Amino acid sequence: AAFGAIVAGLMSMFLIGRHTRKEEESGRDELLRAAPVDRFAPMTAALLDAMAANVLMGVLVAASCIAYPLAVADSVALGVGLTLCGWFYSGVALIAAQLASGSRGMYGLTGAVIGFTYIQRVIGDVSAPWLSWTSPIGWYQGMHAFSGLRWWPLLPLAAAAAAAIVTAYVVFTRRDFGAGVLAD
Repeated sequence: AAFGAIVAGLMSMFLIGRHTRKEEESGRDELLRAAPVDRFAPMTAALLDAMAANVLMGVLVAASCIAYPLAVADSVALGVGLTLCGWFYSGVALIAAQLASGSRGMYGLTGAVIGFTYIQRVIGDVSAPWLSWTSPIGWYQGMHAFSGLRWWPLLPLAAAAAAAIVTAYVVFTRRDFGAGVLAD
């Protein structure tokens, strides 16, 4: 499950980076902004693309577990949890796209958050169990799919995903086009 969350995070990072920072660096985003579209349109399109890809991944994971055949409720929980992890990392990638002035910086910031949340979960599993509950990967694994299913860990995961996405939009309104909040 942890590696699935990492894959969801990396997929989200690359999708968001390709459709935000890379488009801005190439100048295509500026051409799009010359048309009568909302200023949030490119970022919203990137977010919807990443969210849809995560939903597809979650559905495929759930369907493959059900086809195995494993318990339906646990399989669905595994897919939903994976989807929400991907949505959280999509929000993190959007924040990083606003903070960094280039795609490399954005990938670096997002990758650092993915790595940090994984390390949090690892240390929590080895020595300090409370630390696992500070990581979205820990929340996802805390659902205990196939070993005593609990649905409530989806709540902090969904709240963190929503908070990250809202934060990205707030930071977007405060940065200049073609630049990031952080200096190169």
